[in-house]
Amino acid sequence: MADAFTLDLAPLLAKGMVLVSLDVTDAAGKIVSENLCWQGADDAAYRGMTTMAKARVAATALSRRDGDEIVTTLNLSNTGSVAALATKLTVMNGAGAQVLPAYFTDNYVSLLPGTHRRVEIRYPPPRRRDERRSHCAAGT
Repeated sequence: MADAFTLDLAPLLAKGMVLVSLDVTDAAGKIVSENLCWQGADDAAYRGMTTMAKARVAATALSRRDGDEIVTTLNLSNTGSVAALATKLTVMNGAGAQVLPAYFTDNYVSLLPGTHRRVEIRYPPPRRRDERRSHCAAGT
């Protein structure tokens, strides 16, 4: 394997934490892999992440029935100026309990400011008619 390119992060690392976004595309330009990682010069840089301001993530959801499952398409957008890192997605019922099993196309989502992501979630329908589902996104 040969190097495709080299990133010189040293000047940026001198200022603290660096977020690196890398998208891999096919020959037609379609994204086949999205990657976001963070790099710090030392342990103190990583500890600095605990003081980041809260990110603002907006969500819209559309659900449909597919056989014995509910399929929800969740559209997430980072509407703020701070990166949303490792935002955990969880399906909750109306009583506040986690719905299991639930299968996500991506369940820990990181979004840079101004970016968006579509996630599909599959889970069983409510057992009772009066039970309803809600979706919860909690940042970590």
